[in-house]
Amino acid sequence: MTERALVLVLAIGVAWLAVRWWERRRTANGRLTPGLTVLTAPGCTLCDPAVAALRDTGTSAPITVVDVEQSGVAGIRSVPTVVAVRGDGTIALQRSGASAIRDAAALAAAVG
Repeated sequence: MTERALVLVLAIGVAWLAVRWWERRRTANGRLTPGLTVLTAPGCTLCDPAVAALRDTGTSAPITVVDVEQSGVAGIRSVPTVVAVRGDGTIALQRSGASAIRDAAALAAAVG
């Protein structure tokens, strides 16, 4: 019984480490700069409100607005997508759609 529990704990630990590694890997290519990056697309109705919400937080972090097709970032399925990138290049937080507006304060706080 304890062997099964140990194997389960080990499997969960390995899965957790794999997820952490994958999240850190997403910015290893250097395509996103530290600060807040807003990925947009033509015709996006929520993109301007998302940028305004981020500016309204009073953050000192740089806010960069980039067209998703020009960004070279893979895996973006909806816009706006706001990515909060720490100074070391890792993703602190990411939100898409209306949650990018709702969670603007959390995104700004995530980068310091």
